[in-house]
Amino acid sequence: MKRILTLSAALLLVGCSQIPDPPAPQASDADPQMQQTQAPPEEDITLHMAVLGSLPDAVQHELDAYNAEDNHCHIETVDYMQYISPDDMDENGTLSGREALSPAALHLQMDILSGEAMEIVPDSAFAENLGHFEVLLQKGAFCDLYPFMAQDDEVNTDTLDAHVLALHETDGELRCLPLLYTVGTLLGDPAYVGETENWTFAQMQSAWEAAPEGLTFNHANATKDYVYYTVLRDELGGFVDYETVSCRFDSPEFVQMLQFCNSFPETPPEKTDVWDAHDFVFERTVRGFQDFHTECAGSTLVGYPSEDGQGAFLSSAYYRMAVCRNAAAPAQEAAWQYLRRLALEPCQKAMQCEGYDEYGNLVEGGYDAPSFYNEIGFPVNRAAYTQAAALLTERAAQGVPNAQSMQGTEYDEGWFSQEECDHLNAYIAHIDRLDTSLDYSLVGIVQEEIFRMFDGVQTPEECARAVQSRAQIMVSEQS
Repeated sequence: MKRILTLSAALLLVGCSQIPDPPAPQASDADPQMQQTQAPPEEDITLHMAVLGSLPDAVQHELDAYNAEDNHCHIETVDYMQYISPDDMDENGTLSGREALSPAALHLQMDILSGEAMEIVPDSAFAENLGHFEVLLQKGAFCDLYPFMAQDDEVNTDTLDAHVLALHETDGELRCLPLLYTVGTLLGDPAYVGETENWTFAQMQSAWEAAPEGLTFNHANATKDYVYYTVLRDELGGFVDYETVSCRFDSPEFVQMLQFCNSFPETPPEKTDVWDAHDFVFERTVRGFQDFHTECAGSTLVGYPSEDGQGAFLSSAYYRMAVCRNAAAPAQEAAWQYLRRLALEPCQKAMQCEGYDEYGNLVEGGYDAPSFYNEIGFPVNRAAYTQAAALLTERAAQGVPNAQSMQGTEYDEGWFSQEECDHLNAYIAHIDRLDTSLDYSLVGIVQEEIFRMFDGVQTPEECARAVQSRAQIMVSEQS
């Protein structure tokens, strides 16, 4: 399987170097292709969209609606599950491991780079190989969507969250359309971490040294591995820059974080009942408004420890859509006409919570039902975002009860309030980075060296040098 990954990286390197760099589509009176309201193309256009299995319900619904229109355009999905060997799946269709996805990723890369076989690419088509999508973004395999937005009255930088869009820019271009996003951060009890949001590594270390004995990390024991999983694993993308094809795993910051993780015991000195213990910090991916209310209330959002103290991040992983730059101009326009539907308010509402309750049952009334759960992200559409928040803040203001039950105990969970809304809005507005998705093989390299350090085979400094050397080679090959 390592040979497949190496071949994938080599082909990607060669293919990306051959991607033409045509000028971005420009709108003008002589270029009706860029007009929002246009006559259907005279000839039928068939678009191909990559998938890996099924699409989210709302995305599939819009695809079906698009294909049902009399617009001379049709989208065909190409399922890359066909390239996964049956030997790598059990009788229930469960993959034996993430490596089984490599052939599918290889075929998708080559179809994108060929310029003939693919027009629309959701990042979810790469499954757990999202690092490949990041490389394609940086290398210009996808076209800039801003020129299309400039001629669109309904989907543009005014109707969508411009701050979120800006975080997705590459060289000033918007090469993918984020549909939903989440907030990644660490949370802590103010008694242990203070009340100042976001922190540097030095501030985290100082807080830990002053904390009482017996605290846990992420609802687990304070051991080398769990400290790594909590404070460093989700921060690894911050040490890789695909745009400059560089890594900084040999930086003093990374060495310090390794030293911190390595200072903990391999096993807890005594068994801890994690349900009764108190966390120093724990990870949280905030996926919605009510989620923020239930999980973040009373905690300080400290982000992940970082050099600049801005370690919180936004992530739109598995909800990004791109249009291939190699596609012909009419195909790009037709693809945009589909993508824009996903960013309109109705689809954004349906997509945000999928219309299911906490038990997985379809809620009567869908998004506007009195109680909805299973939030999977914040909508990038500003109107959908505002209305979703208002549904909850109005209930909070009116004192509407939110009865819940846990282990036979009834309690009122309450609703997301206006004060929490203001807090969340301000926190998101100050987040200045997007999560960088790493290829799982690169994460494996980093983790392999770190666990060699935990086993005493190498020092934190030696570990950092080993990670830097191996990671830099892989990132260079993939770029």
